[in-house]
Amino acid sequence: MSQPGGTHTQHGSINTAGRWRVESDLLMKTKTHFAFRVDIWDNTGNSIVEHVAGVDDFEVAEATYRAAIARWPRARIAIST
Repeated sequence: MSQPGGTHTQHGSINTAGRWRVESDLLMKTKTHFAFRVDIWDNTGNSIVEHVAGVDDFEVAEATYRAAIARWPRARIAIST
C-alpha cells in the first residue's frame, strides 16, 4: 500500500516527504574498501587532509582525480590503490 509522499516497494518503503529528504527502512551495507582512492595530502605529503573518493573502476577513479585537480589546482592530490 502506498502512502502520501512515499513510495512502497516489495521489501520496504521509502519516505520521500519533504524536499531533499529521503528515508528508507531498507537495510543497506556501507562499503569501506575500494580498489582506488583519491586523496588530498598536506603540503609535506605526510598526512591525508581529505579523502575525496573511493571507487572500484579505474576509469571512474581517473575521472575523479582529474575533476579534483580541476577543482583544487593547488592541492596535492593523489590516486592510489
